[in-house]
Amino acid sequence: MRSPSHATIAAWIAIPIGRPVIGLLAEYDALPDCGPKSGEWGHGCGHNLLGTAAAVGGIVAAEALEATDTAGSVVVWGCPAEEICAGAPVAVRQAKKAVDLGMNVDLNTGMEIENEAYNVNLATEDRQEGIRAFNEKRKPRWQGR
Repeated sequence: MRSPSHATIAAWIAIPIGRPVIGLLAEYDALPDCGPKSGEWGHGCGHNLLGTAAAVGGIVAAEALEATDTAGSVVVWGCPAEEICAGAPVAVRQAKKAVDLGMNVDLNTGMEIENEAYNVNLATEDRQEGIRAFNEKRKPRWQGR
């Protein structure tokens, strides 16, 4: 087996190392009460298949760059639980901020950025509302604070 190219490595470690950057979104979340039995987590929406397809697509794209000696990077971004947090305005802002700030930094700095964003969400009323809504099996009523 030959050693992986820079493009192949970028597909696995998600750090762009050349331009252009080819990005793929890998949704792989599981949803509550969507499994084979009532009350189980599962993939009723097929996101597990989207995640697999994106991962394979990233490998193929990286191999194509290598085979044609073309500069560039391939990045596969994971996307867990977007349905669960999609409506909470503070959480969405913090997630976008973490992605923007963490895109081109080392892993430790990226984890620090993610932790800061998470800590902001811990103190919000929306977080408490999300927990209450989940426990009461209802849609949350976000306030944006």
